[in-house]
Amino acid sequence: MKSIKVFFLSFFLSILSFLLVGCWNYRELEDMNIVAGTAIDKGINKEYMISMEILEPSIGEDTPTTSRLITSEGDSIFDAVRNAIAISGQKLYWSHNKVLILSKEIAQKGIIEILDWFHRDSETRSDVYILISKENTAKEILENEEKKDQITSFNLQDILANQKNLSKAPDIQIWKLTDDIINEGITAIAPAVKLTRLNNKTCPEILATAVFKNDKLIGFLDESETRSLLFLRNKIKGGLLDLNPENQNGIPTITLEIFESKTKIQPVTKGNELEMNVNINTIVSIAATKSTKNFVTNEEVIKLEKDVSNLIKANCKKLIEKMQSEYGADIFGFGAATHRREPALWKKIGENWENVFENLKVHITVKVKIKNSAMTAKPIEVGD
Repeated sequence: MKSIKVFFLSFFLSILSFLLVGCWNYRELEDMNIVAGTAIDKGINKEYMISMEILEPSIGEDTPTTSRLITSEGDSIFDAVRNAIAISGQKLYWSHNKVLILSKEIAQKGIIEILDWFHRDSETRSDVYILISKENTAKEILENEEKKDQITSFNLQDILANQKNLSKAPDIQIWKLTDDIINEGITAIAPAVKLTRLNNKTCPEILATAVFKNDKLIGFLDESETRSLLFLRNKIKGGLLDLNPENQNGIPTITLEIFESKTKIQPVTKGNELEMNVNINTIVSIAATKSTKNFVTNEEVIKLEKDVSNLIKANCKKLIEKMQSEYGADIFGFGAATHRREPALWKKIGENWENVFENLKVHITVKVKIKNSAMTAKPIEVGD
């Protein structure tokens, strides 16, 4: 009896050790190209040119991981990817792909085919960040000769992941962009990227927003307009606001840090007309000031809160009017809010939403609360 127990114990241990050793579908690193980021441009000889930043694994602990670019062309995205494998002789591994950068030319033509491939292929992911290049090509964003020891795609991912603290650009992933293109009542947006010189080095910078209609790029918003868009989309999590209440020369005298902001969009009907109520509640603190005023007093705090409220309201109103008159693009989701809250009304106006949006009356209410002002708002004065 004891020998039988020993046999079965030995049998199960051997089976367990067999299952635990190795990895299912394991592939040696040297047999594949690990994609960190992807850029897509108009091809020279074929329809698409795809450039992939490939990781070069380090050999020793003190050796930094580097990267190189693989570029190929094809009549479709799938064809371009297959041609890249033929060029390098190694299969592409997509699980670590962090960003997808599209050129203006590609985005203006339409991106649904590109998004479809990233959703359909079994090895790609839909949580990849998407960016629109403001340079001549998307490829040059990934070309980083000055920082050979850094992975450009990973740097871009870090910048986008920290946008909630800056509020200078939206962070949009492929699945979100696809949803906004497909769904009714909202126009898609994506962050824009360009190259800038900083400390005598060329670096990618993400500070603006690309605006789409259906799946085609139609324009860009600057940094200030982007912040207003994020307010209206309820995506403000941090960042700074500059105010110059004492002069008109454009030099800010007060900088405020945003701690919290909540936006609620409420469609309302007046007679046979649809209107939109937007309520923004924001908490800020005084981060820096060049003003000589003493903001410890209750009167000055109340006045400053009103000034900041008026600034946010004016900027949001200006952006809405621009979208209505110049683009006809509901990037704010007013239509989606109507679809969600007033489905019966949406059935009547949904097919004609672009015309409805262009004439939509939007009422904006902004309330700003300054916190911790009594501790820090009194200006420092130089003694005699």
